[in-house]
Amino acid sequence: MDRDDIFRATTSITTSFETVPPDRKGIGEVTINDFFTPHSALRMRPDRIIIGEVRRGAALDLIQTLTSGRKGSMSTLHANFARDALSRLETMALMSGVEMPMQALRAQVVSAIDSSAQLARLSGRRMVMEIAEVSRRSAVPSSR
Repeated sequence: MDRDDIFRATTSITTSFETVPPDRKGIGEVTINDFFTPHSALRMRPDRIIIGEVRRGAALDLIQTLTSGRKGSMSTLHANFARDALSRLETMALMSGVEMPMQALRAQVVSAIDSSAQLARLSGRRMVMEIAEVSRRSAVPSSR
């Protein structure tokens, strides 16, 4: 399994879930979206959720989960700058296939995300390059 495909639901203990690719017959696949369903990990009432990397339509499930009281949760995604991470998250959420007005999606993103950090690998070490705080007055983050 790829370490970026790990989903952790943290309560008083830590429980890890891993995605599983389909077998040769195309069955048995477990996606990150499966962990967001009401009968799975969220049923455990975790205090926080840590996603190794959110991809494609799973971003909408993550946004909706973060707006349902899972403060302190975090995830990673690929973007060029901390400010770009929100746009990237919106784009991936649109890949879910759910018809949602952009204004409603942006309002959920702003409600779900407090800050974004951009890291870069320099001399073999990851370094924080930029931190952007999300402004509640608008959907545009302000950089520090």
